[in-house]
Amino acid sequence: MNWDIAQNWFQPQKRKQKRSVNFPNGTWIKFNVAADQMFYISGADLIDLSSSFQQNDPRSFMLFTGSSLGRDRSSTVINSVSYNSMTENLVETAIEFSGEENGSLDADDKIFFYGRGASGFDLDVDAIDHHQNIYFAENTYWLLIPDNSSLRGKRVTALDAPTSTSLTLDYATSYTHIENDVINPFKSGLAWTGPSFGRGASFTIIPTLSDIKTSVDADFVIAIRGSSSDIEYIANPRHIIDVYLNSRDDLKANFNYTGLSKQTKSFTVSGSELQEGVNLVYLDNNSTSSYSLPHFDHATVNYGRQLNADNSPFEFYAPIHSNTVAFTLTGSSTPSVWDITRITNPKRVNVESVGDDYSIAVDLPVDTLSRFIVFDDNDVQTITELELVSNNDFTSLRNHEQGVDHLVIGPEEFINAAQSLIDHRGSSRFITLEDIYDEFSGGNADPTAIRSFLQWTQEEWTAPQPYCVLLLGDTDYDYRNITGASTSKVPTIITGAYSNRAVDDRLAAISGRIPDLAVGRYPAKSASEVEDFVEKI
Repeated sequence: MNWDIAQNWFQPQKRKQKRSVNFPNGTWIKFNVAADQMFYISGADLIDLSSSFQQNDPRSFMLFTGSSLGRDRSSTVINSVSYNSMTENLVETAIEFSGEENGSLDADDKIFFYGRGASGFDLDVDAIDHHQNIYFAENTYWLLIPDNSSLRGKRVTALDAPTSTSLTLDYATSYTHIENDVINPFKSGLAWTGPSFGRGASFTIIPTLSDIKTSVDADFVIAIRGSSSDIEYIANPRHIIDVYLNSRDDLKANFNYTGLSKQTKSFTVSGSELQEGVNLVYLDNNSTSSYSLPHFDHATVNYGRQLNADNSPFEFYAPIHSNTVAFTLTGSSTPSVWDITRITNPKRVNVESVGDDYSIAVDLPVDTLSRFIVFDDNDVQTITELELVSNNDFTSLRNHEQGVDHLVIGPEEFINAAQSLIDHRGSSRFITLEDIYDEFSGGNADPTAIRSFLQWTQEEWTAPQPYCVLLLGDTDYDYRNITGASTSKVPTIITGAYSNRAVDDRLAAISGRIPDLAVGRYPAKSASEVEDFVEKI
């Protein structure tokens, strides 16, 4: 093929420029959230961080998190790669600021917000699925205290209540998920699982269920990962696993398959078969092969839950949609209820006393499920580990300035060791991984942020756009350092469940599977190894 002719067959895409967001000048406070839950930050802790905050009007305070709302973006690079338009880095989420009305930050003020962790349940229209984050364990939040106190941050507002309701329910749907990634049986790939149980052994899953509505059925989903006690000798043993609930009188499901893949089984039981509190799901390995060594992967249970506010905090989903409903809640004191269907724009739901109980009236949208959280204002988890961040406007990379020919991406600890390489190459720049995370994944250690950054350099930087990138640092399949022995400095993209296919190309593949930049890696584990590498160039 004649490339001089063939290159003219390509028609470059004209992409709309994505302007960087200019945040107000001010002071940023960084903190992490581990799970989906209600949280608060106290005025006292903010004042302890800096007494100067008392000079700011708290009505101007703003809370931000990454646009993926805590979850990783692995789906954009693992299974298939196609062009994706740039997304915003940070999005503002509404808060409820108790005590801000007087325009002064006081020690007893509280910032309430619904926080999202790295893993948890996601609601997509009428589908509820658990997302297990494979890259990081906590989600980063950013509290901005603007210099300009006349600004106003996003606040939680009241949910509009219907004038009447057509249905009254004393229960809703509740979900619980059990997954503890502790072992990678193949020491490669993405197949993180729980403990193994060989032939003749049993593994017990222990879901804790509260306020069960016994007249409503419950659904169980159980997943296991096949493995072998001697994978080189018998790579595909047969697994026969019987599943029981709370006793071994009634078989609920059966796994019977050969190989190393993950298999899932579902079963439905009457709510009357559940036990209040601790339930026991037995997985009995009755395989005929002594090499059978499956691992428990995860379990999800959804069941009808009576809305007992004394057992808050808890989330629930409306079991129906397209209706006006009054939910009855019980409890010894008036609870708080938020509609958290839209994570960044929660609504406070009006709670009314009805005799000895409480009621919330909601207009459930058409064809879309709704999500709520019940909590006690005096029993909300507090955020105490706050980090003051200075001189961060999130535009050191996310801008439209002149680019360079060569990029070196590595952790901040390698900057000094790599400086002579940058000087040697001329039109080069060292980009810290920490800056990439802050500006392209909201501060979370998501390797897809590297891809987003490289895409930004191609679409938003003025000429010259980089044409090659060196990833300066080792990588590892253990992104979250579950083993405590991960050597990862600059993450890669790994595809495949039980075979380790590290593909740096996907970090530089913007328009498809073919990289848009030349990409290479030097797997340095320390600054001294970087120095040795640079000296040899």
